[in-house]
Amino acid sequence: MGIGRNEMTGTLPSEYSMFQRLDTWGLEHNQFSGTIPTSLALLTNLKRLALDRNKFTGVVPEELSQLSSLSRLILNGNSFTGTMPHMICIHVENPGGLYIRADCSKVECPCCDVCCQDDIGCEAV
Repeated sequence: MGIGRNEMTGTLPSEYSMFQRLDTWGLEHNQFSGTIPTSLALLTNLKRLALDRNKFTGVVPEELSQLSSLSRLILNGNSFTGTMPHMICIHVENPGGLYIRADCSKVECPCCDVCCQDDIGCEAV
């Protein structure tokens, strides 16, 4: 399901977690704010999650590591802080593992494939 580039605002309701069959979720280029609800971990079929270019804050929740089918996690262009959870990074090390793109100047991310900076752009690490 793609709802990117729709100028949507507000926080991401935890009720979205009821879409259990969802395998791709594109929320990029909106105005969503607040933290990522930990209930997203209930979307166990999710393979791609694009949250880039919003106004999300806080830490990347470790609960996202429960998304064992996830192959792409796109987080850049937000205001996340802290460190990418170790349990998420473990998925990167698996064969055919998780691809992560984030703002490495804001979030310490030893397992990111691509690091971005607002004024400079993105580059592979």
